Amino acid sequence: MFKLNFNFHKKFLNNESLTNSLEKAKESLAKLLEKNGPGNDFLGWLDYDRYIDQFQIEDIKITAEKLIKISDYIIVSGIGGSYLGAKAVIEMLNGNGKIIFTGFDLSPYDLERTLNKLDNKDISLIVISKSGTTTETSISFRIIKDIIIKKYGESSIKDRIVCITDKNKGALVKFVDKYGCKKYIIPDDIGGRFSVFTPVGLLPIACAGHDIEIIRKTLKNVIPSLKKIDKENPSILYATYRNFQYKYNNKKVEYLIAYDDCFRYFIEWWKQLFGESEGKDGVGIMPSSAIFTTDLHSIGQYLQQGERLLQETIIKVSNYQKDFLIPYDKDDFDNFNTISNKSLSWIQNIAFYSTTIAHYDGNVPITIIEIDKISLELITELMIFFMFSCGISGYMLNINPFDQPGVEDYKRNMKALMGNKDLINLKEMLENTINEFF
Repeated sequence: MFKLNFNFHKKFLNNESLTNSLEKAKESLAKLLEKNGPGNDFLGWLDYDRYIDQFQIEDIKITAEKLIKISDYIIVSGIGGSYLGAKAVIEMLNGNGKIIFTGFDLSPYDLERTLNKLDNKDISLIVISKSGTTTETSISFRIIKDIIIKKYGESSIKDRIVCITDKNKGALVKFVDKYGCKKYIIPDDIGGRFSVFTPVGLLPIACAGHDIEIIRKTLKNVIPSLKKIDKENPSILYATYRNFQYKYNNKKVEYLIAYDDCFRYFIEWWKQLFGESEGKDGVGIMPSSAIFTTDLHSIGQYLQQGERLLQETIIKVSNYQKDFLIPYDKDDFDNFNTISNKSLSWIQNIAFYSTTIAHYDGNVPITIIEIDKISLELITELMIFFMFSCGISGYMLNINPFDQPGVEDYKRNMKALMGNKDLINLKEMLENTINEFF
């Protein structure tokens, strides 16, 4: 398990207010577990420890092995929660080059780069969409599907395309019914940004060569502790401190920071989780991110001395499987012989201590999450910890953390402009706005 350190909140604390925040966090977890709060029809992820059974794991493993055997590249087409979780895990562990993600934007340039990799290569496709009509994913699916049909024939669809979608309805359900390809179900009671431990994430992670049985066992071990309504529960504590700083000290922006670039997509997953869950009804902590020490040479200045509306959460790795010693240089032009024979992780620690102290002195409250190593087990622990924390935080803000009405607004506008016959009046209004402003 990871360790939490809240010592760098000390000078900002008011004991009575902190106690109030702690009690609110406990009440919010109780509401989650009782499933009587807003969005309670999307709480299936609370029971991942019982939801993922051995049969499902074995079935996903078999499918992954089949795709690996016939493919130089396995393309995963999805957007938001339909790809970020899997990409986060894969990038952190090995950045497996066999998996290519697409369908998450509308860039011709990005798609061209992806398609260039596929020339003279054997490919298969995992398409992930509950409705089957998500614009970015659907367009990508059409293009990749067309390539597969031209290359292998229509009969190849059954073996080379896997659909992860709704149980009974939607465009991909119709596709599966027609072509007989493999289908996995996105549960009705688990929203996209909480879906990484459904087939949405499990199949791509297995296709990247990782043992997803580790995920099942980890969730079974960890979730009971995250359901305990006491002050030792790390999700309660994290939600307490971040919301205390937001409510009482006006710390409206939270930076999630790591000292390893492999966390980049993990942080993107975290940003979606909290941003889409909390940012509504005019409230919510804005999630942002940085990779240190890289970003200390860019936004580090703002973090140190800009407007004091910031709080930080730092993920720190305490042990690395392989480390590197700084060599002695007979010329010593850079004057770094003083650290020769020191390890790279030792120098990273110096940077971590120096920066943390400097930012705290600059009036930034800081939470430290220390993990022993980078592994599938610990990534799983962090993800489910953040999910519980996010649900608690949302209820502390008195909002529904499980819907995304703002996202639906842009989607509706897009459908209108693309000619949806049911949105013809909206289309006319939007076109008038475009003419006026563009």
